Amino acid sequence: MFAVSAVLLTGCGTSGKEDAVKFLENQNNPEVFNVIHEEGQVKSLDFELNTDIYYRSYKYVENFLSEMEAASWSTTEKYDRENEIEYHEFDNSFNNSSWIAQYLYFEENSYQKLMPENDIDEFFGILFGSEGGTSENPEAKTYIKTATRGKYLYTSKEETADSDSSEETVEDKSRFSYIQTFGEFNETLDEESFTKKGGLITRTYTKKEILQYFEMLEDKEESFSVIFQFAPAFIDLEIDIEDRDLDFTVDVVIDPKNYELTATINLAVDNNVVEGESVIEFVWTSSKEQVSLELPDEKDVLTNEEYEAIKEKANNL
Repeated sequence: MFAVSAVLLTGCGTSGKEDAVKFLENQNNPEVFNVIHEEGQVKSLDFELNTDIYYRSYKYVENFLSEMEAASWSTTEKYDRENEIEYHEFDNSFNNSSWIAQYLYFEENSYQKLMPENDIDEFFGILFGSEGGTSENPEAKTYIKTATRGKYLYTSKEETADSDSSEETVEDKSRFSYIQTFGEFNETLDEESFTKKGGLITRTYTKKEILQYFEMLEDKEESFSVIFQFAPAFIDLEIDIEDRDLDFTVDVVIDPKNYELTATINLAVDNNVVEGESVIEFVWTSSKEQVSLELPDEKDVLTNEEYEAIKEKANNL
């Protein structure tokens, strides 16, 4: 009798693979969790460029790699089930530049918190080594900061549907699809390749396996994850992800109890343009904690027409 009870209490002896697949079925699922957080960080970056070989964007790549040495980024999603309000935050920080965006969604309408200290053109200008800044007029910048501080830009669902730029903001609001597909991919792997110890499930994925996972994403017409938003730099460095000059492994740790998934990417590249190694870490966490959100006061909300009028006045100063 005691032996039977012990088996029941230990989950009938489920394997690491079974636990991993079950965990990945719902991790980051906005229908299950109220708070979803993803963060990434470049833990180390040691690339050496071959300056004897000319290619079209040397300065751009050199500056990009310099910025990436201290890069970190995160996304946070919160869901207020009672008031049916969603909150999304995007935070990007690099060596000499940073940028943050915050949105509230209600009945498909969006409220973007205006952060005048953010200059998106200047951010990408620093990141990619080009001239940036929305305005060279200090007086205009000061006026915009004063007029928009603490304000929210309102975009109706009709305006969102007609806007290509806002479409990028609201589509695919969660990273759930990537995680779910990763779970389906894990179903094809050998059980013996998973380690289960101390409540954690670990596994190292080879380059070949990750490319197979990418193929599953492509078959579903899903985009690659955030790491490949920097694909232009790979192109300028003449790196082909499928070629032998780029090698990588991914160490995954799953903590089912705390709804946490950690993936550490170990990159190594060696071609005639660049040689070096990098370690990039991603952490996904989910929580079922209750969330309470509020929409901004009407006095703090600007329509697109009002926001454009502020910018036009600033340009005429």
